[in-house]
Amino acid sequence: MKLKNHLLFTFIFIGLAIDSTKAVEESIRRVAPRTSYSKAVVVTGKELIQSAQFYPTADGRTITADSADAQVRQIFENLSNMLSKAGSQEKDLVKLNFYVASPKVRRLAIEQLRVWSGGKDLPAVSFVQSRLPYEESFIACDFVSAVAPAGMKEPSRGIRDGSRTWEKHADFCQIPSGDLIYISGQAKQGDDLGEATRATLESLEQTLGQLQRSKRDIVQIKCFLNPMEKIEYVTEQIQMFFGDELVPPLSHVEWTSTGLPIEIEMVVASPPTDAENSITVITPKGMTHSPVFSRVIWVQSDTHIFLSSVSDDASDGAVREAESVFNELKMVLDECNSDFRHLVKATYYVSSNAASSALNEIRPTLYDPKRPPAASKAAVRGIGLDVGELSVDLIAVPRK
Repeated sequence: MKLKNHLLFTFIFIGLAIDSTKAVEESIRRVAPRTSYSKAVVVTGKELIQSAQFYPTADGRTITADSADAQVRQIFENLSNMLSKAGSQEKDLVKLNFYVASPKVRRLAIEQLRVWSGGKDLPAVSFVQSRLPYEESFIACDFVSAVAPAGMKEPSRGIRDGSRTWEKHADFCQIPSGDLIYISGQAKQGDDLGEATRATLESLEQTLGQLQRSKRDIVQIKCFLNPMEKIEYVTEQIQMFFGDELVPPLSHVEWTSTGLPIEIEMVVASPPTDAENSITVITPKGMTHSPVFSRVIWVQSDTHIFLSSVSDDASDGAVREAESVFNELKMVLDECNSDFRHLVKATYYVSSNAASSALNEIRPTLYDPKRPPAASKAAVRGIGLDVGELSVDLIAVPRK
């Protein structure tokens, strides 16, 4: 009898262990896939790969295609090549961020994504309308993909080949398993774009120090700047900031702000830490907390939820547009077992003062003032649609 009881206990223990293992299995779940993209992608137990912004160049430096259609086809060829070089595949693709010159290019990108994917393993997508570092470019892209854990201890930056837009810039970065830190956009004044960039990087370095992280832990940088034709001043300061190290994946958006010339946000990796909650809000010394955005969000979760950007028709007015956008986001979050209290990163693109004001009005009614997401709000030329003046792009974690 004792032997039978012992065996029964053993089988129960093994069964529980198997169930526990299943609970933390690696997975990519695509929520409400449409014909070209998913409303959201939920990633659990995998390492992420973040790419830099790349362009429709055949050699990494020169844009030869002079039509929007040809450039869109080229960008998808480069996407396949970038995924391969990063040790990833089309089925691992989680999120695509497109930077387009016009609504027409957005439509071409969606059509080509349908062809490229064959309607399978559809990523979440976002769009913004912006001038690009290449004046002749109609489109640019960056992506997030997910791969099986490799047991790395720190981020690994890599290059696609020997010909890159800028020297000493990584084409992609594999992020080790552990925590992720989202630092909201920071902006400092300067006599010109170069000085403002340097001052902003110095401010971000102070924030990194308070978080006990270093430049080596940075896995993505996004710059919102004006004007784009002076991009060299920005890249020069960023290269100086990193010295002999490869610059982590970098993306640029031209904003139409008439105030500060640049805002810079970062994503930073950290080894796993113990925490009661999956989200920790941090306000660095010398900064104030806002009820609508957190200066820093520290994420302790093995699951990330990437939502497609949501926009809507603005014909009924900016307030109704904002209400419609956030109603849609609420429904998608619910499908992903999440909500507005579990947002970790938000990017807001507004193309009118009315849209900006409507966004400012609606956020306090939806967010927990003690734990709003890290965020950047950029006034831009457009959101990539013929109608609509607000686009919202979110990252979340599940409800516990």
